[in-house]
Amino acid sequence: MRLGPYSWICARATVSPGVNVGAGAILALGSVATRDLEPFGIYAGIPARKVKERLRSAVPMSDEELGL
Repeated sequence: MRLGPYSWICARATVSPGVNVGAGAILALGSVATRDLEPFGIYAGIPARKVKERLRSAVPMSDEELGL
């Protein structure tokens, strides 16, 4: 598992083995990530699905610093 910078895993959420969480991605309360989460996506549900896109301007780092 790889957890990208500025990503957020909410309480009671589960990330399956081998799943990577992209930079700035959010996994909502009680969700289960069974596949890789794209950078700056907001995911919810069981299994987790992308429900929204997070603004990159919310993160004060450049793309190079985030590894994008």
